[in-house]
Amino acid sequence: MTLSRIGSALGAAATVAMVSALVASSASAMDHGNEIVNCADENWCAYHRTVDKAWRYSPLNEINKDNVGDLGVAWLFQPGGADVGAGGLQSTPVVLDGGMYVAYNPSSVMKLDAATGERIWAYVPEMNEAVVARSFFSHTRGLAVGGGRVYMGLADGRIVALNQEDGSVMWDQAIVDSATITAGFSGAATYISEDLMVIGQNGGEYPVEGRIFGINPQDGSVVWTFYTTGRDDPAALATWGGDSWLYGGGGSWQPGTVDFANNQIIIGTGNPNPDYDYCGADCRDPNADAHRPGDNLYTSSTVALDLDTGALNWYFQEAPSDPYDYDAAP
Repeated sequence: MTLSRIGSALGAAATVAMVSALVASSASAMDHGNEIVNCADENWCAYHRTVDKAWRYSPLNEINKDNVGDLGVAWLFQPGGADVGAGGLQSTPVVLDGGMYVAYNPSSVMKLDAATGERIWAYVPEMNEAVVARSFFSHTRGLAVGGGRVYMGLADGRIVALNQEDGSVMWDQAIVDSATITAGFSGAATYISEDLMVIGQNGGEYPVEGRIFGINPQDGSVVWTFYTTGRDDPAALATWGGDSWLYGGGGSWQPGTVDFANNQIIIGTGNPNPDYDYCGADCRDPNADAHRPGDNLYTSSTVALDLDTGALNWYFQEAPSDPYDYDAAP
């Protein structure tokens, strides 16, 4: 699913504004094995603020019902023009120790001073524009920060790690062969530890096998891969008519939530391909006359994956044989 598809994409001129009640913390060294769950009140450490709760709740109370009407603009940063591609800003910034890390189009990152709005550094990758243009969805919706690095999945199927302080490239790995399968990355990674982060590829509207990757944050190598259309899983393959699982889509474009107690990440998957493939009451029958008959596991599902191996612990499919592009987005 995409914002542009439902007519809600932002314009190319994008604005980041902060209200006067923002309090920026002083710079300090971070324990990167700790801040992802024990996020300081003044920080927003991950896409959902923390990786283990996904409440998107800030405990700060300086802004409240008594003074919210008095807020005013403290600063405004407007990249505009060539700095921001079509689609504008569609991501939640990460704020750590006075630095604001913003993902913007196309597949770019900037670090701002959260107190003043001054741009500290920016990273704009060189990409194969023909490949990006073919991508169904090339917009950027988030990033992850941990271990002194900023992690970004790119529209052309690469993942980069940038130095948190100066934006220099620490590693750059090609994960998805976007030139062949027309899929890349648009959603934020989930940084879990020095040894693991998790990110899903997009492209579920095209004939691809959806995948969720466990990545080593130190060098970008692939630790494990989970196939959302059931490769090597007989129970899942039985829910796809013929070989439709080979091109069944099921991209995963949102970050997950980590359940540390059970050593798993809970993450939603996207629609199957072809999209909007409604074939009537018989759609869920694997023998129905359709492009992808059956329930199409594990698309449009919530899945829980083992952090060490990527193995499926459990799943719940919200929309079997999803003909409406509902997806699952926990």
